[in-house]
Amino acid sequence: MASASDFSVYVHLTPTTHPDKICETLKISLSRSKIDPETADLGEESKIDTDQLGSSVDDLVGKVREFLTVNRNDGNKVYEVLAVSPQFMGVPLPLGLTASSIFADGSDVYATVRITVDSKRYVAPISTIPIVPKQTIAASALTNPSTNEKVLKFRTITKYSYFESGDKWIKVLLPDLAGLSSHPADKIKVEFPTNRSFSVEVTDFNGQNWQFAVPRTQCRILTKACTFQMKSSGLQVSLRKKNTGDNWWSLFKSKAIGEKDTDDEDQ
Repeated sequence: MASASDFSVYVHLTPTTHPDKICETLKISLSRSKIDPETADLGEESKIDTDQLGSSVDDLVGKVREFLTVNRNDGNKVYEVLAVSPQFMGVPLPLGLTASSIFADGSDVYATVRITVDSKRYVAPISTIPIVPKQTIAASALTNPSTNEKVLKFRTITKYSYFESGDKWIKVLLPDLAGLSSHPADKIKVEFPTNRSFSVEVTDFNGQNWQFAVPRTQCRILTKACTFQMKSSGLQVSLRKKNTGDNWWSLFKSKAIGEKDTDDEDQ
């Protein structure tokens, strides 16, 4: 009988948009087969509990898809694992094979993933930061420093969608700001303070002040090339990728397994 303990494999993910690059590596736990193929009766009439067979390649695919959907999805992504192979860009394995008959503990597995975006679905940001205009605070202090005058209140935008436009651009759409084209330009502020962040601030629009911020984007951007424009469907922010080979799994930075926190924005 083979060991019944679990074993782990390292799954290297390659998106269809960049088939020659590994964008992330996951450690996935699988169960071993409890049946020794050399001694087991595998004839047509034999009845074997499927649990005894251990994890299949299809189970591995399901675990990868579940991880991406739960941990890398900000709400409007669809992940499809198209192929799994023991070699990089190798021949895909049949889904029905028992995983432990192919992979050992610590084996490398290569998976091709297709990511699509449902642009009709909007999702809440993973995190936002409050924006309080420095000019407002300064003006209040200078006007009447002895009073507790309230600063402007902002409503945080909780719906957005984004997609990759070619190899160079990420487009972010804020539908709550539809109809902004006739709004005074001095009441619209879009800033790119670092190559890993941007913020949007609109005052006196539809009776409210609005804000949206990404304090840390998934990948680096070229701040001087980033732009924004008012569309009938909302305000659109165009982020220029610093590296065309980057894959934006999410708009907000999400840490991969084993990745260390770093603030090396300028590298």
